[in-house]
Order: sequence, then C-alpha cells, then structure tokens
Amino acid sequence: IMKKYFLVKSKIEGVNEQGKVVKLSEQNLVEAVDVKDAESVFRAAIKDTVLEGSDITSISETKIVDVFQS
Repeated sequence: IMKKYFLVKSKIEGVNEQGKVVKLSEQNLVEAVDVKDAESVFRAAIKDTVLEGSDITSISETKIVDVFQS
C-alpha cells in the first residue's frame, strides 16, 4: 500500500498574552494511506500533548510525493 501525504487542519482554544481566550489554527502534514488513517495518525501523534483537545477542521490529500529531511 502506497502512503500519501495529507494536510490536517485543526483548531484549539488557547489564551493569548492579554489573557483572552482565542482559537489557534494548526496545519500538520501526515503520512497515511487514506483520510481515516490520517486522522488516526494525527490523533495518536498529539495524544498527551497540549494539542490533544484539537478539533480537526479538514483533512485533504496533498500532491506531495516525498519529504526529504536533513
């Protein structure tokens, strides 16, 4: 099974420097086989972090073929 890259967009409530509650947006690149797998991978990756309560707003397949890391 060929893995693909998905863009997972999410929002979480946070508190800014003035103490006001704000919604923070995040975008994460997830390697997965399909959208359902991308959601599972994302949720597993943020488990036990400050992002754990994130609401996923969208998941879309990208045209990215590979990611090269240094």
